[in-house]
Amino acid sequence: MSHRPLRLALLLSALLVGCNNDSDPPPEPEPTAPQMGVGEVELYDPVHHPDGHFIQPGQTAILALEGVNGTPTPDPGDTASAGVDEMWFEISKGGNLALSIRETTLATIAQAELWNATGGLLIQVNRDTRQGSAALTPGRYGLRLYAAHNEAKPVNLFIQLQESPANPASANRTLMADQNDVNLLLSTKNCPKCDLSGADLSGGDLHGANLAGAFLNEAYLDRANLTGAILNEAILNEAFLTGAKLEVANLSEANLTGANLIKAYLYKANLTGANLTGANLTGADLSFATWTDGRVCAIGSVGKCR
Repeated sequence: MSHRPLRLALLLSALLVGCNNDSDPPPEPEPTAPQMGVGEVELYDPVHHPDGHFIQPGQTAILALEGVNGTPTPDPGDTASAGVDEMWFEISKGGNLALSIRETTLATIAQAELWNATGGLLIQVNRDTRQGSAALTPGRYGLRLYAAHNEAKPVNLFIQLQESPANPASANRTLMADQNDVNLLLSTKNCPKCDLSGADLSGGDLHGANLAGAFLNEAYLDRANLTGAILNEAILNEAFLTGAKLEVANLSEANLTGANLIKAYLYKANLTGANLTGANLTGADLSFATWTDGRVCAIGSVGKCR
């Protein structure tokens, strides 16, 4: 009996939100239940801790990343040299792993790399290359993180390996954005049915872009110029569209569940049949937009169709 392939993601950005807030200290590792959070001293280190723990899917590693010019001597149990940390994980089923680094993460981590057990570099993400993916076979892999911060004390990082079963609708897609699709969009503005989930396209010039049926789940489109863009039947679950220009955009049948459309400009946009469940339209300009039920919104409609 064959195993279904897995979609995996190493979560770096969302788990760094509270790192620099001294009033919200990170949770302590649970010594009797390491699956709740495995501290750095407990993790596998091929040199200092060869009997240490390999992170499994669903588990979280807690690392203390020293600053670039910070502590010259790493804390006891450090998994690498000062300013560099490593985390090894183990998977029992093959699958596609995606690694993404976002703008907020870059203030703490300059670069993240994924290595196989024999020292082969599989993925490298940094300011210039934000997303990467690789097909993994069962085995052990290492994540190496390079510091960008100069904090006097190490910054606590929470790294989680997350998996979800593949399904027919997503079997040929990566969990995060496909970098080839991102490049295609930026160079041609013609990317129907592309996988741009989690892509950082903030402030991008995408006017007139063809994104019909594209996957834009959790994509960052804040302040992006999408004037006249074709987004019918696109999937934009929990996408970030704050201040985006969507004038005359075609969003018919688009799935905008939980999308952030605060102060978005939707003048004359077509929202016929769109799913706006849980979407935040605070301050959004809907003047003359065609609403989900086919009504044309009155001039001055802000936040809701009048």
